[in-house]
Amino acid sequence: LPSAPRRALKGVTMARLSPLLQLGAVVVLVLVAGVALQLQSGVLVQAYEEDGSNLEQDVRHLRGANHVRPQANSDACRRTTGYTSVPTVRSLAAANHRAVLRPSPWVGLGHRMELFNAALRSALLHNLSLIAVPLNFGHGPFDDIDTEKFFGFNAGLPTTDEVGLDNDGRLRSSNKYKAVSFPPQGSSYAQLSRTYDAPFAELVASKPDSHTLFDMRMPGFTDQDWNWSVTGGWFREQYKKAQPYRTAQLTALGKQLFERKVLNIAVHIRRGDTVSMSHIGLPHAYYVTAVNDVLDLIDAGHFHFIKTAVHIFTDGVPAESAKLGSASAAKADAPQQQPGAEKRERVYVNERGELVDIASHIHSESVTVHTDESMPIVFDHFVQADILITGISMFSNFAGAIAENVHVAHHQTRGEGPRRRASVNSDGHVNRQQFVEALDDYLNCFGREKGLIPASGSVPGGSAKRNVLKHAEL
Repeated sequence: LPSAPRRALKGVTMARLSPLLQLGAVVVLVLVAGVALQLQSGVLVQAYEEDGSNLEQDVRHLRGANHVRPQANSDACRRTTGYTSVPTVRSLAAANHRAVLRPSPWVGLGHRMELFNAALRSALLHNLSLIAVPLNFGHGPFDDIDTEKFFGFNAGLPTTDEVGLDNDGRLRSSNKYKAVSFPPQGSSYAQLSRTYDAPFAELVASKPDSHTLFDMRMPGFTDQDWNWSVTGGWFREQYKKAQPYRTAQLTALGKQLFERKVLNIAVHIRRGDTVSMSHIGLPHAYYVTAVNDVLDLIDAGHFHFIKTAVHIFTDGVPAESAKLGSASAAKADAPQQQPGAEKRERVYVNERGELVDIASHIHSESVTVHTDESMPIVFDHFVQADILITGISMFSNFAGAIAENVHVAHHQTRGEGPRRRASVNSDGHVNRQQFVEALDDYLNCFGREKGLIPASGSVPGGSAKRNVLKHAEL
């Protein structure tokens, strides 16, 4: 026994106690020993305090008395998933040759798509065309994948050649287009940090001439860059149109990582260049608690007949850095491997750069940790997943914005997104009501076609297959 319960029983002679008191002493001993073991075990992540049966009751209460279980042939599916329409970007001719342009710096996919979103949103709101600027991404590797074809976002948009732009995004002197900068010279960017709709509308109204390019060269990101309410349907449809190319690429590379008829849960844990960066790198406990909450709610909702698989995607750090248990050593190798460079084994680490066996902390028999997949392949699996769990990286949050899956997101995730979003609350737990509603809706829409629920009839009932654990020792 640990020293604490041993000291508590010092001087107590069991033989002197009556049988009833002996039984009481044993119960106290067990309780004290359990407390002492918990206190000595280090960091504990509190999971749901209820046992399995109470969690089931809570889920039934959240659904309400009139709840209809997901049906295999349900007509309740709204495939727009929160986006009421798919807007159309005007052609140059239809927009009187007035268009939005936003340069493409070498940044990660998440930040690149924020810039794209700002330009697209402005074009849609003000009846302008949108110039297709090459999708340059600052993080790899890419496995020789053509990112333009893989993502498909520029398909059908007027190109830089059509308006006479050179490779640096500057207008050639011989063309007939005129560039107008936004924000205008001398304006304060700080004034645009919350919203740029009104000042941009004023600029567009003041420049009615044809063959005008509104060049959005804002030096940073604004809150509206994360708002997908206007643009989400467009991004989703453009991405769907590129599916044949992606399927062929993934098949050729042997990178179809998900099984059919399995509820695939994808988890994005950004490490690598963010180890020791507290404003980006969420703690190990955040992800473990979120995944286990999701698994427990799936069971409590009587979806335990569905086979689940957890896929953890992380850039990790080189194995030799993690062995040191040093965040600074891990951070020293922050840059991503470039194509052609010698490939080194990368491993999952916690927020301190320490090697951790995360699979052993997940309440599932099927956990796969992916540390060496290329950026486009990882992104597509985020979109393919049935449930996506993210931190605050815009790379995976953008995938959640255009996907039709259940998106479990950090409560500080910015911007309006699809309606199947469940927050991880400030207490570290998944919002039960949001998740239950989102999963019910998702299975209504896609359960049968993905082979997750029977071909006919409703979802069977039953009791949860796993006991809900009160603590996960990390």
